[in-house]
Amino acid sequence: GTQTPVVSGFRAPVGLFVEEGGESVLVGDENSGHYGANSWGALVRVNLKSGARSVLHVFYGSDAATGIAVHPKSQDIYFVARALYRLDRKPGSVPRRVDIDGNGAARAVVITPSGEIFVADSERRALLRVDLATSTATELVQNQGGFSGGWIGLASALDGRSLLVGAPNTVTNIPLPPGAPTPKELWTGSSNGLGVFVAV
Repeated sequence: GTQTPVVSGFRAPVGLFVEEGGESVLVGDENSGHYGANSWGALVRVNLKSGARSVLHVFYGSDAATGIAVHPKSQDIYFVARALYRLDRKPGSVPRRVDIDGNGAARAVVITPSGEIFVADSERRALLRVDLATSTATELVQNQGGFSGGWIGLASALDGRSLLVGAPNTVTNIPLPPGAPTPKELWTGSSNGLGVFVAV
């Protein structure tokens, strides 16, 4: 029942991903002007043991990394800032926008253990499956009430057979094909919970 600060100094950490091994985290910090003139925020890696930080990308305009994931095979970092971006592990790399037909306003991203990519789109109010080979996004589930606000947490079940969606006051389980993607509410609360993680 207690809260212990682990990393401080962020203004509004709107995206978070715990990297493999749990030694470091990726944080999407919305912090106007903090990362340079006209900056809106940054994607930052923090070593939880040493506290060392490295800025991977600075955002300008009005976007921030609201969702972050790492591909289990390539280890590339994927994040959403209204659109989906990929950042490889090479030093000095810059994010590349993943151009996808059918994607409107991505707010969260998750990658399953097998490498399937899903985004929550607040404009379409839908959960989308992204096919990088065909550059398309197809709807898995549409019109979930919690999607309308855009601040959604996504996590993959450890077996990769379903997704967990964290929306205001609820956590919902959505089975992945070949089963029917019928949402099942797992938890309802009175607080404004917006994220969800699966503990390993």
